[in-house]
Amino acid sequence: LPEEFKKRGRFIKPKIKGSKFYANLNQSFGSHIFDYPNLNLERNQLRLFSEDKVNTTGYKLGLGYRIDEKLSLNMSGHFLTSLDTMNYSAEVIIGYEPPEEPEMDSIPIYGFVDFSDDIKYKTIDFSAEIEYKIARGRWHFSVLGGPLFNYSFRPSGQILISEASAIELESEASPYKRKVGLGFSVGFRISKPLFDKFEIYFSPNYKRYFSTITNIETSLPTRMGVAAMDIGIKYHF
Repeated sequence: LPEEFKKRGRFIKPKIKGSKFYANLNQSFGSHIFDYPNLNLERNQLRLFSEDKVNTTGYKLGLGYRIDEKLSLNMSGHFLTSLDTMNYSAEVIIGYEPPEEPEMDSIPIYGFVDFSDDIKYKTIDFSAEIEYKIARGRWHFSVLGGPLFNYSFRPSGQILISEASAIELESEASPYKRKVGLGFSVGFRISKPLFDKFEIYFSPNYKRYFSTITNIETSLPTRMGVAAMDIGIKYHF
Protein backbone atom coordinates (compact mmCIF):
# COMPACT_ATOMS: atom_id res chain seq x y z
CA LEU A 1 0.00 0.00 0.00
CA PRO A 2 1.10 3.61 -0.51
CA GLU A 3 2.81 5.11 2.52
CA GLU A 4 0.03 7.71 2.99
CA PHE A 5 -2.52 4.93 3.56
CA LYS A 6 -0.29 3.09 5.99
CA LYS A 7 -0.09 6.22 8.16
CA ARG A 8 -3.82 6.83 8.23
CA GLY A 9 -5.18 6.65 11.78
CA ARG A 10 -1.71 7.07 13.28
CA PHE A 11 -0.21 10.17 14.83
CA ILE A 12 0.51 12.84 12.21
CA LYS A 13 2.66 15.83 13.15
CA PRO A 14 1.14 19.24 12.44
CA LYS A 15 2.70 20.94 9.45
CA ILE A 16 2.60 24.69 9.94
CA LYS A 17 4.87 26.89 7.93
CA GLY A 18 6.70 29.93 9.26
CA SER A 19 8.68 30.66 12.40
CA LYS A 20 7.99 29.19 15.82
CA PHE A 21 6.34 32.40 17.03
CA TYR A 22 2.62 33.06 16.71
CA ALA A 23 -0.11 35.47 17.82
CA ASN A 24 -3.72 34.73 18.66
CA LEU A 25 -6.91 36.72 19.17
CA ASN A 26 -10.21 35.36 20.44
CA GLN A 27 -13.57 36.26 21.92
CA SER A 28 -14.85 34.57 25.08
CA PHE A 29 -18.39 33.60 26.08
CA GLY A 30 -19.21 32.10 29.46
CA SER A 31 -20.15 32.69 33.06
CA HIS A 32 -18.55 33.77 36.32
CA ILE A 33 -18.97 31.21 39.10
CA PHE A 34 -19.21 32.59 42.63
CA ASP A 35 -18.18 30.76 45.80
CA TYR A 36 -19.12 31.96 49.30
CA PRO A 37 -16.92 30.27 51.95
CA ASN A 38 -18.60 29.79 55.34
CA LEU A 39 -21.95 31.01 53.99
CA ASN A 40 -24.83 30.14 56.27
CA LEU A 41 -28.48 29.77 55.29
CA GLU A 42 -29.47 33.24 56.49
CA ARG A 43 -26.77 34.94 54.42
CA ASN A 44 -27.62 32.77 51.46
CA GLN A 45 -31.18 34.05 51.58
CA LEU A 46 -29.97 37.65 51.80
CA ARG A 47 -27.58 37.19 48.89
CA LEU A 48 -29.51 35.18 46.31
CA PHE A 49 -27.84 35.40 42.91
CA SER A 50 -29.57 34.02 39.85
CA GLU A 51 -26.48 32.21 38.56
CA ASP A 52 -28.09 31.47 35.19
CA LYS A 53 -28.05 35.22 34.48
CA VAL A 54 -24.32 35.73 35.01
CA ASN A 55 -23.32 36.43 31.42
CA THR A 56 -19.61 36.84 30.70
CA THR A 57 -17.94 38.11 27.53
CA GLY A 58 -14.38 39.13 26.82
CA TYR A 59 -11.40 39.33 24.52
CA LYS A 60 -7.98 37.70 24.69
CA LEU A 61 -4.79 38.72 22.88
CA GLY A 62 -1.70 36.56 23.14
CA LEU A 63 1.73 35.65 21.83
CA GLY A 64 3.21 32.18 21.80
CA TYR A 65 6.26 30.10 21.02
CA ARG A 66 6.32 26.52 19.72
CA ILE A 67 8.92 24.67 21.79
CA ASP A 68 8.57 21.58 19.61
CA GLU A 69 5.86 19.86 17.57
CA LYS A 70 3.83 19.03 20.68
CA LEU A 71 4.64 21.73 23.25
CA SER A 72 3.94 25.46 23.10
CA LEU A 73 4.17 28.35 25.55
CA ASN A 74 1.28 30.84 25.45
CA MET A 75 1.43 34.32 27.03
CA SER A 76 -1.83 36.28 26.93
CA GLY A 77 -3.89 39.13 28.32
CA HIS A 78 -7.60 38.51 28.88
CA PHE A 79 -10.22 41.21 29.55
CA LEU A 80 -13.58 39.95 30.87
CA THR A 81 -16.86 41.67 31.71
CA SER A 82 -19.70 39.92 33.57
CA LEU A 83 -23.25 41.06 34.19
CA ASP A 84 -24.92 39.48 37.22
CA THR A 85 -28.52 39.96 38.31
CA MET A 86 -29.18 39.97 42.04
CA ASN A 87 -32.72 39.16 43.19
CA TYR A 88 -34.13 39.16 46.70
CA SER A 89 -37.78 38.92 47.70
CA ALA A 90 -38.98 38.29 51.26
CA GLU A 91 -41.33 39.36 54.00
CA VAL A 92 -39.26 41.08 56.69
CA ILE A 93 -39.70 42.98 59.95
CA ILE A 94 -39.56 46.72 59.23
CA GLY A 95 -40.40 47.99 62.72
CA TYR A 96 -42.17 47.39 66.03
CA GLU A 97 -45.33 48.71 67.61
CA PRO A 98 -44.96 49.73 71.26
CA PRO A 99 -46.56 47.29 73.70
CA GLU A 100 -49.97 48.10 75.13
CA GLU A 101 -48.78 47.12 78.58
CA PRO A 102 -45.25 47.49 80.03
CA GLU A 103 -44.93 43.78 80.66
CA MET A 104 -45.91 42.88 77.07
CA ASP A 105 -43.49 42.40 74.16
CA SER A 106 -43.32 44.80 71.24
CA ILE A 107 -45.42 43.82 68.22
CA PRO A 108 -43.39 43.37 65.00
CA ILE A 109 -44.50 45.19 61.85
CA TYR A 110 -43.95 43.21 58.66
CA GLY A 111 -43.28 44.51 55.18
CA PHE A 112 -42.34 43.02 51.82
CA VAL A 113 -38.92 43.63 50.26
CA ASP A 114 -38.52 43.09 46.53
CA PHE A 115 -35.00 44.00 45.33
CA SER A 116 -33.32 43.51 41.96
CA ASP A 117 -30.23 45.08 40.41
CA ASP A 118 -27.56 44.33 37.82
CA ILE A 119 -23.97 44.04 39.00
CA LYS A 120 -21.09 44.43 36.54
CA TYR A 121 -17.72 42.78 37.19
CA LYS A 122 -14.55 43.57 35.20
CA THR A 123 -11.29 41.63 35.39
CA ILE A 124 -7.98 41.49 33.53
CA ASP A 125 -5.89 38.31 33.51
CA PHE A 126 -2.30 37.83 32.39
CA SER A 127 -1.53 34.15 31.99
CA ALA A 128 1.33 31.82 31.03
CA GLU A 129 0.07 28.48 29.74
CA ILE A 130 1.77 25.33 28.53
CA GLU A 131 -0.10 23.72 25.64
CA TYR A 132 0.38 20.04 24.78
CA LYS A 133 -0.85 19.30 21.29
CA ILE A 134 -1.91 16.04 19.64
CA ALA A 135 -2.65 16.35 15.92
CA ARG A 136 -4.77 13.76 14.16
CA GLY A 137 -5.56 14.31 10.53
CA ARG A 138 -6.87 17.80 9.80
CA TRP A 139 -7.90 18.62 13.37
CA HIS A 140 -5.55 19.32 16.28
CA PHE A 141 -6.44 18.53 19.90
CA SER A 142 -4.62 20.14 22.82
CA VAL A 143 -4.71 20.37 26.60
CA LEU A 144 -3.39 23.50 28.27
CA GLY A 145 -3.01 25.11 31.67
CA GLY A 146 -0.88 27.34 33.85
CA PRO A 147 -0.75 30.18 36.40
CA LEU A 148 -2.28 33.61 35.95
CA PHE A 149 -1.96 37.09 37.43
CA ASN A 150 -5.30 38.83 37.95
CA TYR A 151 -6.55 42.37 38.51
CA SER A 152 -10.21 42.79 39.49
CA PHE A 153 -11.88 46.19 39.30
CA ARG A 154 -14.42 47.20 41.91
CA PRO A 155 -17.83 46.13 40.55
CA SER A 156 -20.70 48.53 39.86
CA GLY A 157 -24.32 48.16 40.96
CA GLN A 158 -26.06 47.60 44.30
CA ILE A 159 -26.35 44.76 46.79
CA LEU A 160 -28.29 44.31 50.01
CA ILE A 161 -26.30 44.66 53.22
CA SER A 162 -29.34 43.97 55.40
CA GLU A 163 -32.90 42.86 54.82
CA ALA A 164 -34.00 46.36 53.83
CA SER A 165 -30.81 48.32 53.09
CA ALA A 166 -28.75 48.45 49.86
CA ILE A 167 -25.29 49.85 49.16
CA GLU A 168 -23.53 51.14 46.04
CA LEU A 169 -20.63 48.84 45.17
CA GLU A 170 -18.50 51.69 43.79
CA SER A 171 -18.62 53.60 47.09
CA GLU A 172 -15.83 53.48 49.69
CA ALA A 173 -18.19 51.60 52.02
CA SER A 174 -18.50 48.78 49.49
CA PRO A 175 -17.53 45.29 50.73
CA TYR A 176 -15.82 44.75 47.36
CA LYS A 177 -12.30 45.90 46.59
CA ARG A 178 -9.93 46.42 43.72
CA LYS A 179 -7.81 43.30 43.89
CA VAL A 180 -4.50 42.00 42.61
CA GLY A 181 -4.10 38.26 42.95
CA LEU A 182 -3.06 34.92 41.51
CA GLY A 183 -4.94 31.99 40.07
CA PHE A 184 -4.76 29.25 37.47
CA SER A 185 -6.42 28.26 34.21
CA VAL A 186 -7.03 24.86 32.58
CA GLY A 187 -8.74 23.82 29.38
CA PHE A 188 -8.50 22.04 26.08
CA ARG A 189 -8.47 23.27 22.51
CA ILE A 190 -9.69 22.02 19.15
CA SER A 191 -8.02 23.75 16.20
CA LYS A 192 -7.86 23.47 12.44
CA PRO A 193 -5.06 24.84 10.22
CA LEU A 194 -6.13 27.20 7.44
CA PHE A 195 -3.88 28.01 4.49
CA ASP A 196 -0.20 28.12 5.46
CA LYS A 197 -0.05 30.25 8.60
CA PHE A 198 -3.53 30.45 10.12
CA GLU A 199 -5.48 28.30 12.58
CA ILE A 200 -9.01 28.64 13.92
CA TYR A 201 -9.78 27.16 17.34
CA PHE A 202 -12.43 26.47 19.97
CA SER A 203 -11.26 26.26 23.57
CA PRO A 204 -13.48 25.41 26.59
CA ASN A 205 -11.64 26.55 29.72
CA TYR A 206 -11.93 27.26 33.43
CA LYS A 207 -10.19 29.86 35.61
CA ARG A 208 -9.99 30.02 39.38
CA TYR A 209 -8.80 32.96 41.50
CA PHE A 210 -7.19 32.16 44.86
CA SER A 211 -8.10 35.27 46.87
CA THR A 212 -11.51 36.78 47.60
CA ILE A 213 -12.87 39.79 45.73
CA THR A 214 -14.31 41.21 48.97
CA ASN A 215 -12.70 42.93 51.95
CA ILE A 216 -11.28 40.73 54.68
CA GLU A 217 -13.60 42.16 57.33
CA THR A 218 -16.81 41.54 55.38
CA SER A 219 -19.22 38.92 56.70
CA LEU A 220 -19.71 37.55 53.20
CA PRO A 221 -16.31 36.65 51.64
CA THR A 222 -16.67 35.93 47.93
CA ARG A 223 -14.36 34.01 45.60
CA MET A 224 -14.77 33.89 41.86
CA GLY A 225 -14.04 31.61 38.93
CA VAL A 226 -14.82 31.74 35.22
CA ALA A 227 -16.06 29.00 32.89
CA ALA A 228 -15.89 30.07 29.24
CA MET A 229 -15.64 29.09 25.60
CA ASP A 230 -12.96 30.88 23.56
CA ILE A 231 -13.37 31.16 19.80
CA GLY A 232 -10.40 32.60 17.97
CA ILE A 233 -7.76 32.64 15.28
CA LYS A 234 -4.00 32.06 15.46
CA TYR A 235 -1.38 33.45 13.08
CA HIS A 236 2.09 31.89 12.73
CA PHE A 237 4.82 34.35 11.79
